[in-house]
Order: sequence, then C-alpha cells, then structure tokens
Amino acid sequence: MAKKEHSKNTKSHRKENNSDSKPKILMPIDKPWFTTEIPTDATRLNLSVLEEAKKLYEEDVELYKKLFPLSRSDEDWYQSILRNGALKDKVGALSVKIRSSPFHSLSLLEQLLAMAEKKNRKEATMAVDVLKELLLNVVLPDRKLLNFHQYPFTKEPKILAMAYFEHSLKALMFKFVKLLEAYSVDPLYFVKYKAVNVLYEMLVAKPEQEQNMLTLLTNKLGDPEHKVSSRASYLLTQVLQSHPMMKMIVIKEIEAFFVRQFSNIECHYYGYLTLSQIVIGKGEQEVANYLINLYLTSFNKIVKKDDNDRSISAILTGVHRIYPFSDKSATLTEHLNVLFKMIHTGAFNTSIQALNVLYQIACHSPELMDRFLRALYEFILDHRFYNHSNFSLFFNVLYKAVSSDSNTHRIQSFLKRLLSVSAMHDVPFICTSLIFVSEIFKLKPGLRTMLTTPEELEDDEKYPYDASKRDPAFTGANSVCLWEISILKEHFHPTVAQYAKRLLSGGLIECSVDPLQHYTPMMFLDRFIYKNPKQVKQSKSLLQAKEVSLPFIKLNEQDNSSMIKKLFDRPVNQGVIEQLQASQVPVEELFFYHYFKMKPQVKKNKKTFENEEDFENDMEEEIDRILMGGIGENDDEDTDGLDDEDDEDLDDEDVEELDDDDMEDMDDLDEDEDDEQMDGFDMPSDEEMPSDMDDELPSDDQNNDDQFASFSDEESQAADFEEMEKEMIEEAEKEKDPKALNKEKKKRKRELLKNVFMDADHIKQGKEKEKERIAQERVHGC
Repeated sequence: MAKKEHSKNTKSHRKENNSDSKPKILMPIDKPWFTTEIPTDATRLNLSVLEEAKKLYEEDVELYKKLFPLSRSDEDWYQSILRNGALKDKVGALSVKIRSSPFHSLSLLEQLLAMAEKKNRKEATMAVDVLKELLLNVVLPDRKLLNFHQYPFTKEPKILAMAYFEHSLKALMFKFVKLLEAYSVDPLYFVKYKAVNVLYEMLVAKPEQEQNMLTLLTNKLGDPEHKVSSRASYLLTQVLQSHPMMKMIVIKEIEAFFVRQFSNIECHYYGYLTLSQIVIGKGEQEVANYLINLYLTSFNKIVKKDDNDRSISAILTGVHRIYPFSDKSATLTEHLNVLFKMIHTGAFNTSIQALNVLYQIACHSPELMDRFLRALYEFILDHRFYNHSNFSLFFNVLYKAVSSDSNTHRIQSFLKRLLSVSAMHDVPFICTSLIFVSEIFKLKPGLRTMLTTPEELEDDEKYPYDASKRDPAFTGANSVCLWEISILKEHFHPTVAQYAKRLLSGGLIECSVDPLQHYTPMMFLDRFIYKNPKQVKQSKSLLQAKEVSLPFIKLNEQDNSSMIKKLFDRPVNQGVIEQLQASQVPVEELFFYHYFKMKPQVKKNKKTFENEEDFENDMEEEIDRILMGGIGENDDEDTDGLDDEDDEDLDDEDVEELDDDDMEDMDDLDEDEDDEQMDGFDMPSDEEMPSDMDDELPSDDQNNDDQFASFSDEESQAADFEEMEKEMIEEAEKEKDPKALNKEKKKRKRELLKNVFMDADHIKQGKEKEKERIAQERVHGC
C-alpha cells in the first residue's frame, strides 16, 4: 500500500512539472481581452516597435492553435463547411470559432469582412449582420479603441501584443464603417435601409467611430427615398433618447448637413423635422438659444422661396416648442411681418403654425396682442377652412387667445363669427364650436346674455352688428344675440341639435370624447363593421398627442370606466348597448340601441310560426299597421311613430288625394294590360265587319256612363262616411275626451281606406269582365 501511494504521488508530481513546463498564451481565453489593465505611463510606444508587437501577436496565435486544437473530425467538418458548405453554414462556423477566442481570431474577422464586401447582396448582408453582432457583443469594448502609438511605453509582451491587436481592430472598424457608407448609397432600397439600421445600432451601443457613423446617419436625411429619410430622422431622435447629452452634437451635425446640402433645400425638410422633435428641458437654455438661432438662419434662407411650405411649417413647429425654454432675448421682431403674411398666403397648416408662434410672441409682447387678435379674427373667414378637416391646432390657438382676452366685446365678436361660419362646415367642426362656446360661457358667465337678453332696436334704427369690421372690438356684437344657435337647433345631426338646445335652455355641454374625431363620417361608418377595432400602440414618446387634442375637452373618468366607454371601444353587436338605459345612450347611438333591442323579439316571433310564409305575411301586416297609423290590436297606443299633432294633420282631404293617385295608377295598369291582351288578336277591317255589329257592341259612351256611375256611387259613399265622421267628432268633442277622438278618427280612416280599396278592386274586376266579353264577341263575329 505504501508503494502504491508513493507511485501516485510521483505521477501527480510529474504532471504538475509538465504543466508548469508548458508554454502559456499571452491573453487568457476565460475573460474578455479588454479587461486587461493598461499601464499609465507618460511616454508612448513608437511605431518602430510595431513589427516586434506583430511578431509577438502572431506567435501567441500559433500557440493558441497548438494548445487548443480541434479534434480531427471537427477540423475536417470545419474545413469542408468553409469549402463546400452553404452560405449560412459558412457564416455560422466562422461566428462559432471567433466567439471561442476573439483576441486570437483577427484573421477570421477579416475573412468575414471580405465576405461582406462581395457583390452578392445576399451573402454580403448576411455577413454584415453576423459581423455586427460579433463586434457589439464579443469583440469591442465600451470605450474607444486606441491606436498603437497611443499605448504607454512598455516592454511587456502581453501589452505589446494587445496594442497590436487593438491597432488592427481599429483599422478593421474603419473599413467596416466605409463598407456601411457604400451600402448607404446603394441603388437598392433594402440595402440602404439595412445600412441605416446597422449604423444606428453601432452608434447607440459602442463609441468607436461614433462621429463617422453619426455623419453617415445624418446624411441619410437627404436620401431620395423618403422611407430611408424618415427612418434616419426617427433613429436620430432615438439616439438622443439613449444619449441625452449628445443633443448639441447632433444639432451641430445637422447644421453641418445643411451646409453640405446648401444647393438642395428640398432635402432639408427631414433635418428640420428632426430638430423639431428634440425634447428640451428647463435647464438646457443654451441648447434652446442655439436652436432658435439655427431656425432663424434657416428661415431667412427658405422664406424667399414659395414652394417650401413643408420646411417652413417644420421650422415654425420647432420655434413653437423651443421658444418657452429660451431666454426670450432672441426675439422674432425682425420676422413679424413675414409671419403675419404667412397667415393669409401660406399653406393652411403653415398659417396655423404661424398663428401659434405669433401668440407666443404676443404673450411676451403685449403691444402685439391686438394685431394678433385682428389677424386671428380675419383668419376664421379664410376660404381654405373648407378644404381641410384637421382643426385641433386651430381650436387650441383660438381657445388660448379668447379665454385670456379681457375685452368682452371682442370675445362676443369671436363667438358670433365662429358660429356664423360653423353652419357651412361639417358636423365635427360644428360640435367643437358649440362646445367651445359652452366653455367660454363657463369661464365668463356674463356672456350668456347673448342668449337671454333680447335685442332692443327702434323701427328706424340701423342694425348695430357689422361683421365686415376688421377689428373684432368694434363690430357691435355686444348688442345682438347669437341667433345662429337657433338655426343649429334644427340641424339634421342629433348631437348638434342636442348641443344647441342645451345652450338655449341655459345649460352647459359636457362632452367626454374628442368631437373632431368621434363625429366624423368614417367613425360613423366604422360602427357598422362588426369586428374588433385595431389596438393602437401607445408610444412612450413625450411628443405623442394626447387622447383628446383640445384643451377644453376634459374626459370624464367615470364614463371611461363604465359601459359607455365600452360602447365606443367594442363593436355594437357585442351586447353592450342593450344593457344601457335609453337615457344613457348618446343620441347618435339611439338607432343601434333600438335596432338591437328589437332584434331578439323578431327572432322570437319568427320561431312561433310554423313556416316562413306565415311569418312574412304577419310581418307585412305589421308593416301595414305601422304605415296606416297603428291599426291593430293595441289601438289605444300611438304606435305609428307620429305625434298627436301629426295625426290631426292627416285629414280626409289627404286620404282622398291618396285615393285619386292610386286610382290613376290602377287605370294606367289596366290600359297596359288591355294593350297586351289585344296584341294577340287580328282585328278585321271595316269592310269585313258585319253591318249589324255596331248594334251588338256597346258604344264607348255607354261604357263611360257605366264607369261614371260606379265612381258616382263611390263618391256618394265617401260623402256618407264624411257625414258619419263629423257626427262622431262632434260627439267626442262634447264629451271632451281627446283619446276617444283620436281613436275614432283612426278607426274611420281605416274603414274609409278599406272601402276605397275594395271599390277599386270591384271596378277593376268589372273592367276585366267587360273586356273579356268584347273580345269574345269580336272573335265570334270574325
């Protein structure tokens, strides 16, 4: 036992000696290469030592291959894949081998880069994706790479080999960025799109070559492909969300892009759009001032041309967002005349943006407020209003301006003009205008006198209101009423009529939806589509529009959590609307409410019939009952859908006129049937007719006399009915029972219509018999 233990100890001692005698690689593979500490020496390496460092690195790579070789079968598989394998397999094999030791795989990285430079776009893009993943996750450190001459002076082989590897890796990264630059100008769209995405991912994740990648990404703002330009603009804003401290760097880079593309102003649009999306905080006054100056410089260059409304609108949007955070020293007084001109000459959206900017300037310069309000008052009558549907920004400006104004006469002029033009707009604009008026009444209750106080005018006095005045403070609107609301009370849309009636009755309008979105024709038609609506993805962007875009629309949280909220979020056929009371349903949804309330009852009635024909006959009778004023079992109920006043308006003269029309239609139908029947007979000539035929056939006068006799009987019968009806009415009036009167009138109308139609049937049958007799006599005579 002692000998065995001694032999084991000697074997283990030999193994330890052999392991100690083995050469070791300079860079261990169990941890990333960039975790090695670099000595801090003031002196730097000289490039003359580069060859020595290269030799040390190559020797370390060879030693790595000897110490960690692949098995024979694995090596054969690897070589066969590189020679004859599929493209995906080649790239995957290279990726696996690089991940095993990135420090010793510089040649494999260069091999991948060579594959990415091939003309075959499929192979090249696949190699780019793999190379990007390796650089981001395995190879690159979270700092900028150092050149060889930036390393401190040392004679340690490990540091020298590391300096050579990092120097070579920096050169490889530069080649990779140059390759992405070539991809970014490729004629194929998907290649450019791929390059833009790779540039963004590399720029956000690693600082190496960040300036070059930021320049390349900014240059794509002017790409001819609008999808690529839009993507580049979006990715730049995402870069600022990941790295907020780069705001000034990105702004200066976009400014340099404007200089590089000085001749092509059209491609500046996405640059201005990107600048307007930059979020500025309260402590970033320097950035805000720099942006204001950049906007003004660009504004001077672009405003000279008339075909750049998009760029001007983007600039004004940016000024509107940045101006509150600036120090207000960068005033826009030099451009006031141009801005006021844009209100009336620019595109509609540009004009509203100009109004927004002018309101901000006027808030800090009170002497401009009167001029601004005059321009806003005139803008309401602009002809471009009727060709647009997005008015949320306009109502925002109008509400801020009117609610902050202290001149009551001027506010009354705005309300009068807004309601005057709303009658010519669509339903969303009208509803928003009425809600706007309600909110102004809530803020300034004294203005409600425009609805409650009558006008006091003498016979020879001139009407005090003059809508053609340029200044809203002198239109005389304080002496007149808001007659426009009484017109809107009769509007065809139930919501508009309801809002107008509520204002006239002294109440306020409470709205829990955005009227500019909810009352559109598209929203109405979408209610007929029985499908689940698309779920809108909520973006985390701070610049995303709120659920309600109007400041005077406040959502009722109670409604949002109730069934009324579900009513608009779900299709109408999912059983939500039936669970509400009729008083809870909005007036524009009452049609769906009554329809789905009646639908189960109709299905239930259909099951009680033995066949479908009986059900259809019953439904026809029900329709006749409704059309003829509620004739049926429940005569006491007013089931014809008309008011009592409407029932009284339907007198006997209307019934007689209806009967005359029906009789004319029947005569026309009989004449057509006569023509069709007589087409089958060959009538003999006058010579062939027997002489005694005239005596046998009745004359036309005789036939007409018979017909007139029938009609005279009908008229006499109708006269008797009228007398009977008058007697019944007089008796009911004596008893002073209006319900009995209506009941008797309906019964008499039913009997009258029934007799009229029965007489018409008898006349028609008599005509048919007479025609048959005449035809038979003519045939016998021939």
